[in-house]
Amino acid sequence: MKRPKSSVPPTLRATMARCFLEASCYLEELGAMEEAISLLRRAASMGSVEAQVNLGVAFSYGMGVDQDEGISRQWLKRAAQAGSSQGAHNLALSYLEHDDPRWAIYWFKRADALGDEDARAYLDALEGVRG
Repeated sequence: MKRPKSSVPPTLRATMARCFLEASCYLEELGAMEEAISLLRRAASMGSVEAQVNLGVAFSYGMGVDQDEGISRQWLKRAAQAGSSQGAHNLALSYLEHDDPRWAIYWFKRADALGDEDARAYLDALEGVRG
């Protein structure tokens, strides 16, 4: 069964997501990680690209959640597909750290196209290795 579409106007939805993200950051600073992650999930689910990147990083490093590279990549990919150079960059790093240079190059190229300042250096190094 499909969920009904939200009746919340997009601008209000974006504002709510931003509030959840800000509250999550505040709770993280206080050390209340469980509550912070809960709000971060809500913000990410509501479309906050910044929250999606933060949640991806949290899962990648096990910060407040069990480490899970698969879930991390899902959130980072969602952010990258929404236009986040940080999402694409972090996704590329994930593949690079787990010995998959082909996908790392793909996502560094996407990060570069999205304006990531560091992606080109990674690409030059990786493509130099591949020859």
